[in-house]
Formats: sequence, C-alpha cells, structure tokens
Amino acid sequence: MPPEGSFQIKSSSETPPEITFVPKVVPQTEPPVVPPAAPQVVPPNPIAEAIAQNNTPPQEPEGSHLKQIRTFEGDVADAIKKQNESLISIQRKEEKKREAVQTLSPNTESAKHHFSIKPLIMALSTLIFIGGGGYGAYYALTTYQEKTALPVINAPINQFLGVGKVADIDASTLGRQSIIDAVQNIRSETRDSDTLDQIQFNRVGETSTELLDFADFLTRINSHAPNPLIRSFDPLFMFGVLSSNPSHSILIVKLKSFENAFPGMLEWEARLVEDMLPLFIDPTELDGIATNSIFKDKTIQNYDTRVLRNSYNQTVLLYGFFDNNTLVMTDNENTFRTIMNRLQAEKLSR
Repeated sequence: MPPEGSFQIKSSSETPPEITFVPKVVPQTEPPVVPPAAPQVVPPNPIAEAIAQNNTPPQEPEGSHLKQIRTFEGDVADAIKKQNESLISIQRKEEKKREAVQTLSPNTESAKHHFSIKPLIMALSTLIFIGGGGYGAYYALTTYQEKTALPVINAPINQFLGVGKVADIDASTLGRQSIIDAVQNIRSETRDSDTLDQIQFNRVGETSTELLDFADFLTRINSHAPNPLIRSFDPLFMFGVLSSNPSHSILIVKLKSFENAFPGMLEWEARLVEDMLPLFIDPTELDGIATNSIFKDKTIQNYDTRVLRNSYNQTVLLYGFFDNNTLVMTDNENTFRTIMNRLQAEKLSR
C-alpha cells in the first residue's frame, strides 16, 4: 500500500520547478495497558481433608464465593459421614452379598431345578409320544402290506403265463413220434375248466438240466420250417394244454425278428399240417384233413390270424401274433381268445 502524504512544488525564475513529496505524519499512540491477571484461586479438596482428618467434615474456605462441584468422591465422603461406614465395611458387605448368591437356600435351589427340568420333561414326553405313534403307524402299514401283498412266484423263464402244474419231459433222446405220444398222453389227463398245464421239454445231462430250445425242438420233430423262419425264433417257447374234454394244445414262441417270422410262417403253411397238427388234435381226427389244406385269413378279437379248417368247416389249427415279439398257435378259436386275454393281463401286471 503506498504511503500517505502530499506533493509540494518549488519554483523560481532561475531554476526549473522542483516537486517534492512530503509524507503525512501520523501521531504515535501508546499501547493499551493490560492489567495483570488476577491470581487463580484453587479451592481446597474437601474430600481429601475429610479423609485426612478422620471423618472431619470439610470446611469451606472463608470468603470463597465459588460453588462446590459434586463429584463421585464427594458422594462417597457423604456416605461415610452419614452412615459412619468405612471402606472396609463396604467391602465386607459386598462379599456377604456374593456369598448369599452362591449359597442359595435349599428351597430356592429346588425351585430353580424344578423350573429348569419341567420343560425338558415335557419335550421328552412329546418326542416319545410322536415316536411311538409313528412306529405304531409304520408297523400297522407294514403288517397290512404283508397280508395283502400278492405272493412273489419265481416262474421259469419260459413260463409266459400262469399255470396249474408243469409236466417235465426229458427230450434228450426222444424223436418225433415219442414227443407226439408224450403230448397226447398229457392231453388225455383230466383237469379243471380253463386250467392251463405246461409241458416243459428238457435236455437232461450228467450234471445239469437245460431247457430245450425251439430250434432243437423243431429238429427233433423233423419239421420242414424254412431256415430264415427258424433263425427268427427265440430259443424260449412254451407248450401247454388248456382244459379237458376236449383238451386244446397251445404253443407260444418268442420272436427275434417279426420281419422274418411273418413271411416265414406263410411259407411254412404248406408243410404245417404235416409237421405240427399231430401235436394239437387227436390222432383220430387227422384222417379228415388233407395235407394240402389251405390256411385263410380271419380276424379274431382284433387280431389277424391264419385259420385251417377241416372238411366239416371246423377250425383245427390257427396262428396269430400277439405283438411283434410273440407268436401264438392253437387248435381252437375260443382257446386263442383265452390265451390272448391272459397274455394281455400278464403284460399289464408287469
């Protein structure tokens, strides 16, 4: 900031004008006189004096106009003054309180124990009740299921339907006529109506017995089935007799290839009477059937079948497919219906 002042001009005839700057004179003032600070008055400590003077109440300094500040130490001093207690007596009382808490009376301890054990007993009782009820329900359900469950029967793998009994035939050394005679003997037996008995052909060895497969069966009866047809047959087959007076033979064969089985059966029809008919009807009925008889189409219970009739227009042999995996052959249309219904029921039960 530029200094304050004024300019003065001096001139004369002989010299050029001269300009000079005259600064402004500011009068100096003396600094204010600060009075000395009053000495700080420290109030005496009444608590310390009371303790030092053996419970003598503290005296407030004369002429002091400062208000005494309440502190924790002051409260303690007042308590000592009013109740005439020492610090040692306070400590003893505190110890007695702790001892009283630790050593509860027997009634109080029993009440606490009773209060704490009651919820536990109720919880355990509830769990036992629920567990007992659950076990009872489980036991009742298991018992009911055991009583109402159908018995599990481990049927032979070639038993496609439920049967009354099984007649085993050792075909290891049997030829065509021996097999036909064995079947006719079983057909002549008396059995209940709609009862199906199985004739099981076996191959008995020195150490084991095996089921005779269908290809071997056809070989032993000297059949003329085409080779492609034989290859389409599964080894498993079931031969049986249904009812009596009269009895009706049935043959169920599993297939490996329906595509080869269907045309193969049509080809086999020319020799089917000669190869298979003696197993299905009585020998006395064979004379009325020509070996060159022709099979015809017929739908039975929505199944396509091929039917062979005798000179009296009676069905003596027919076959059809239950599905693409099963061939059924019998000598009677009602028997065919019965077998188809049982196969359907067996399929649905699995």
